[in-house]
Amino acid sequence: MMLLMLGAFAPPLPPMLPPPLPLVDVDYCDDSVVPVVAPAPALVDKCVDIVYVACAVFTSYGLVLNVAVNKTNVMARFVGKGSVASKQELFYKGGEAVFVLFGVSICLKYVDAYKHMGTHVSFTHDLSQEVTTRAAIIRSSTNAIKSVLRNPMFLLDQKLTYVKAHLFSSGFFQCSTWGPLAPALYGKIHSAVIQVYRIATKHVFDPAAIQFHVF
Repeated sequence: MMLLMLGAFAPPLPPMLPPPLPLVDVDYCDDSVVPVVAPAPALVDKCVDIVYVACAVFTSYGLVLNVAVNKTNVMARFVGKGSVASKQELFYKGGEAVFVLFGVSICLKYVDAYKHMGTHVSFTHDLSQEVTTRAAIIRSSTNAIKSVLRNPMFLLDQKLTYVKAHLFSSGFFQCSTWGPLAPALYGKIHSAVIQVYRIATKHVFDPAAIQFHVF
């Protein structure tokens, strides 16, 4: 199975002749994921054929499909008969497949993980790097707003609202796409969050003094 990620456009080109394909209807949604299923030996070629069609249609409308990293890429998972040989063949090609469209060589990249707008996708569901990065973002951005959080004129309930907005707009952007975290990863992100609240509350927190906030 493959997950084909269709990314954003590159700069437009002058319209070219339509591809030699009978088009019944054309519909496109930016940042979409297309599952592709085929026997292992035919999987790479089938995905190339699909991207060829997409590039040809885009070109006929004066657009260019962006095939850069984390734009239009393929995540490939080989299983069943011929999977080992197919995986090795793709590895020997550098995880890339090249095809020619209107005389231009296009390189389609096959990646192990895909990241877009804060969402990390992989077949292994390994979130260690993502969580570590988010924890570092929370800590570094908190240092930048320490003076705000320590302002004596800033009421505590307003501070906590500010902290929540800060956390969800930076460190936890699209965290709803994460799966369950291992205890070690949970502890890493939890300690970063607690650090922000400790700075905001000066290590003293009286739930009776303000409206209760649930993180």
